[in-house]
Amino acid sequence: LNGELKEEVYVSQPGGFVDPDHLTHVCRLKKALYGLKQAPRAWYDTLSRFLLDTNFSKGAVDPTLFTHKTGRHILLVQIYKFGMDSCDSVDTPMMDRIKLDEVLSGISVDQTPFRSMIGSLMYLTASRPDLVFSVCMCARYQAKPTKKHLEALKRVFQYLKGTINWGLWYPKDTAMALTAYADVDHACCQDTRRSTSGSAQFLGDKLVRWSSKKQQSTAISTTEMEYIAIAIALCCNNVRHSWSKHINIRHHFIREQVKRGVVELYFVSTDYQLTDIFTKALPRQQFEFILSRLGMKSMSPTTLKRLQEEEGE
Repeated sequence: LNGELKEEVYVSQPGGFVDPDHLTHVCRLKKALYGLKQAPRAWYDTLSRFLLDTNFSKGAVDPTLFTHKTGRHILLVQIYKFGMDSCDSVDTPMMDRIKLDEVLSGISVDQTPFRSMIGSLMYLTASRPDLVFSVCMCARYQAKPTKKHLEALKRVFQYLKGTINWGLWYPKDTAMALTAYADVDHACCQDTRRSTSGSAQFLGDKLVRWSSKKQQSTAISTTEMEYIAIAIALCCNNVRHSWSKHINIRHHFIREQVKRGVVELYFVSTDYQLTDIFTKALPRQQFEFILSRLGMKSMSPTTLKRLQEEEGE
């Protein structure tokens, strides 16, 4: 599909079709060729015009989504934006133990499509907690992305292809107790050596909030960075109080809540720490275990029917 050009664009005579009598002449394009800056827009305009003429409706929020209703049936046409529709699927959004950094000697890539890919994935993190860490990690390198960063970002799309129908399942009739998990990957940022904090809040068995953030301050010790992430060490133990005076006062708020009995803190071993998925890239087995604990399920018709039957029992 080659769209019609609105601008005047000229190209050299293609090999094998050179006019021997006019070697210095060039060809004026009537339609866009692959690789032109105008090609994506021309292609979209041509396809959009055709779909609208055949009674399709363009999405108000997503202009690449077209719908057509016939009685009780709805036909959806989604334009693929990043050319990842034919990629192979993978089990995890990021390779196990991968460490991204600012590769000054790396091969630079175009910032515009890289940032566009990040933006589209950021939208999904509001409903897909399994994407949060990998997307936020790649987003740190939008200023000067390299081929290494682009490959890591494309892997997220590969993961999405295999889990396109996954989402959070909220069971009914669960307890209303509020439970929060917090953890930190110490000095994981290869450029600043700052730690990454992860948190997850549950209302009963329902995951209602999650986050993955790089800490604003550089923690010298693991005890300090765990405390910044609302850990147990200093909240319940004042033995090392003299070592922690330099920590910002706002981080001591949690200690006051513990003393008042508003919050109860418990140690969670690494094997059952659900926030690891928000602080580091995990192997497939551990990644899938945490996903099931977070409430992530396949939303295929077969799975939804089974889940509804289980709820009705």
